[in-house]
Amino acid sequence: MLRSFSVERTVQASAILLQAEPGHRMKYIRLLKLLYVADRESMRQTGFPITGDDPYAMRKGPVLTTVLRLVNGMRDSTAAEAAAPVWDEWIQPQSDFYVGLLGDPGHKKLTRREIAILDSVAERYHGQDPWSIIEQLHQELPEWEKNYPGGNSSAAISAEDILDEVGQSNRREFIIAVGDDHQDLASLARSSSA
Repeated sequence: MLRSFSVERTVQASAILLQAEPGHRMKYIRLLKLLYVADRESMRQTGFPITGDDPYAMRKGPVLTTVLRLVNGMRDSTAAEAAAPVWDEWIQPQSDFYVGLLGDPGHKKLTRREIAILDSVAERYHGQDPWSIIEQLHQELPEWEKNYPGGNSSAAISAEDILDEVGQSNRREFIIAVGDDHQDLASLARSSSA
């Protein structure tokens, strides 16, 4: 991915999405889908995801793999093991495949644009059940269809595939070369649009 996974950014992004829900809780599969959509939209607007997590094409659509491990309580990867203390401080698994927000982690690690993207995603999918979101995303995400191997298998969705599908293919090589220097790219984008 174009940016390293950040548990702080992921927790803050998850909190924004959870705060938009009654009782600050939702089915974890819904949270996974909304985070992917937010990452994808951020890549469309800026060339960079919000979370930096690795997306995989799975049977129920795209999934951010470290977040999946965290919501399932799995600590079987270095990233999930390292992220668990911060994640567990703010987000808790609940019964019936739900996760709930334990407090407000703030949003200092996120840009105003990223917060706006998260708010927009929460509003766009407000009231939709996870299964209708999954169905809708199967139709709307060519990068999922291109990479999904079928059955219960999964495969990585490359940053290049997402950038191509969101209309960033002309900037792809530049964005990948810039890598984690998100602020420089954001500054360049602002100055070129002025």
